Amino acid sequence: MTMRMILRLMTAALMAAAAVVARADIVLGVAGPMSGPNAAYGEQYRVGVETAIQRINANGGVLGQKLSVSVGDELVGDRHALLGVGDIVADGVHYVVGHYNSGVTIPASEIYAENGVLFVTPTATNPMVTERGLWAAFRACGRDDQQGIIAAKFVLERFAGKKVAIVDDKSTAGMGLADEMAKAYNSGGGKEVLREEINPGEKDY
Repeated sequence: MTMRMILRLMTAALMAAAAVVARADIVLGVAGPMSGPNAAYGEQYRVGVETAIQRINANGGVLGQKLSVSVGDELVGDRHALLGVGDIVADGVHYVVGHYNSGVTIPASEIYAENGVLFVTPTATNPMVTERGLWAAFRACGRDDQQGIIAAKFVLERFAGKKVAIVDDKSTAGMGLADEMAKAYNSGGGKEVLREEINPGEKDY
């Protein structure tokens, strides 16, 4: 799903809210890695949302109300990641595009659901993001179990008879995708010669 489609979903929710509550601005949160090794993805989030909002505002906003952006940095593997979620809630933001990582998205979704915050994640692929039936959780990408099947099919077709290793980085998303790929690969008749985990950031494996 494209950023345009994500914003269409968010706009529909915004219109429903704007019809009931009058505010000077409707604030849309953007939560992603704005620093660190995955900052390029966070920048894509920010630029995509800001560009869409500029176009929406140029066409009159949502029921006459302008949209604005509040950007939060998702510090993966850091306790501050969920503190950022608390800041979003405290700031009165009710609509969020994010998060990037499944490991942050899953606990964040509980906080959002409890506090009336609707969110769409463009990249968190773990099935648990949406399988728990939380009203506020939406996903704009394929799940691990879907991507794993596609990856396994590609390897089985393109690398038949070759030695295959499956490696993950111990993250929620990495392990989930690797496990699903291995499951589908084995079901298709393949057998990996190596199934290993690595520690991100190490220079000697």
